Amino acid sequence: MTYKLLSPEDLLSITGAKRYSLQAKWFEENFRIKVVCRADGSIVLTQEVFEALLAKRLGLAPKATTPSEVERPLLRSERLRRLEER
Repeated sequence: MTYKLLSPEDLLSITGAKRYSLQAKWFEENFRIKVVCRADGSIVLTQEVFEALLAKRLGLAPKATTPSEVERPLLRSERLRRLEER
């Protein structure tokens, strides 16, 4: 699996901030996420994840299905269901 991490130049262009802490704060304020950081404080974020966040923010991402919208199988036994129908 290959993926492209955002470079320091990409993060500077996106956030307008050089300091890692300000970049992280920008992501929290604009996307409501806490980004993953390395030990030195630099942000670890893939291009694909950033594009997905941006699409969602712009309303271009497909609507995610919530667990309540997904059809779930009945957990009752068939015998119990027949008894309830009587």
